[in-house]
Amino acid sequence: MASLALKFSIACWCVFYAFWIAVALRAKRTAKADSVAGSVAYRIPLILGVFLLFSSHRLGVPLATRVIAGGTGLALVSMAMSVMGLVICLWARVTLGRNWSAVVVVKQDHELIQAGPYRFVRHPIYTGIIMMFSANVLLDGRVGALVGLVCFIASFQLKLLREEKLMLAEFPGEYPDYCRRVKRLLPFIY
Repeated sequence: MASLALKFSIACWCVFYAFWIAVALRAKRTAKADSVAGSVAYRIPLILGVFLLFSSHRLGVPLATRVIAGGTGLALVSMAMSVMGLVICLWARVTLGRNWSAVVVVKQDHELIQAGPYRFVRHPIYTGIIMMFSANVLLDGRVGALVGLVCFIASFQLKLLREEKLMLAEFPGEYPDYCRRVKRLLPFIY
């Protein structure tokens, strides 16, 4: 069952990337961009997180130590998390429309989107990606994958803080109210 769950997860990631590539060309032109240093600051933990997930089995004790036992139930949970994360990402990406960017920027004629999944969290794409990554961590079950998840989440935390700084500067009247009403990544929690 773990093999099927892994194939299912890979299929979800393939749909994610294919969709992202297909719609990326329709994004608006960039008006303001984050600094290169800011970009590097969140990319390093992202790369480290992905490396640890895919390499933990080769890194020796303690990183290669399995701490989450597999099984049918866990495989099913992982599959559910993969598809839910994918659906959240696609819904958010469609809702965001031409305002989307893979990096921290403000687009020309940028709009503050508060519809769709943005009614529930300010960064639903990150929520969905973290959910999909977590599904893979559950399947791997090693210490290194768990450390990778911490790095991965830290990366998105750094990125969203930079994003929110730009949004606050771009929408000084609307964004603070939006932040008071809507949590960052988890509805009603954070």
